[in-house]
Amino acid sequence: MLTLPLPSVLRPLGAGTFVSAVGNGAWYASWALFLTRVLELPLAQAGIALTIAGAAGIAAAAPLGYVADRVGPREVLVGLTVVRAATMAGLEVADGVVALTAAASLMSAAQHGATGVRTALVVGLTEPERRLDALASLRVISHAGDAVGAAAGALVIQLDTRAAYAALIGANALSFLGYAAAAARLPRVRTRAREPGAARLGALRDGPYVALAAICGVLTLCWAMVSTALPLWVAGHTEAPRATSGVVVVVSSVAIAALQVRAGRAATRPAAAARVAVLSGAAL
Repeated sequence: MLTLPLPSVLRPLGAGTFVSAVGNGAWYASWALFLTRVLELPLAQAGIALTIAGAAGIAAAAPLGYVADRVGPREVLVGLTVVRAATMAGLEVADGVVALTAAASLMSAAQHGATGVRTALVVGLTEPERRLDALASLRVISHAGDAVGAAAGALVIQLDTRAAYAALIGANALSFLGYAAAAARLPRVRTRAREPGAARLGALRDGPYVALAAICGVLTLCWAMVSTALPLWVAGHTEAPRATSGVVVVVSSVAIAALQVRAGRAATRPAAAARVAVLSGAAL
């Protein structure tokens, strides 16, 4: 039996992570078909909108991290999660590529910003020797929720009705509100004053760090393959049931949940982390 080494102080965050992951997993498995079959956007327009949204997310991450350092990661995480709920609900009334781009850009900015802010919150609430296990455990919880949600998403894309997609969008928006409520129960983390003379966005001047981030960015294209390319290919170019792509997400999420903590524990030093990364990249 898998025991997750999640400190008691982070248990509300673990519960919120699972709830939001269920909603997000359902959306992750079905959003490509929602855009093309319900909103009836041409693939090129949907691709342009999501490319702009992705760029907005990348641009927003560092400034939002700066705000979290000054205001507090808990407060910023709660705010960003509420924004994600609102923009998710807004997709139901999006009419055309301009509205989709605006909603998706806000959602992407909040999502990318929340990732780093949540890490800062975990770091601020746990002892150094427990941080890696805590982050890996939250990742396991997230992918367990993704698996449950993807199963629901598979059902939605098999039904392929506007009502089914609307119910999924509403449920995902509510799941973000649940996550925000859970995060608000965490203790406040002390803010950090900027050190005199410290360079702004100093990480972007660190060549090895930027190179590593770029390589990891290429590897994360696997998520776009599973959430976008695979559903569109299955629905438009194969005889397989549309739900097949959702089943793939379920299998992937279960595998990640089963292996994440073990892989994380192996990365105890930079050299060990490099070996894990090489093996993971080769497997991918």
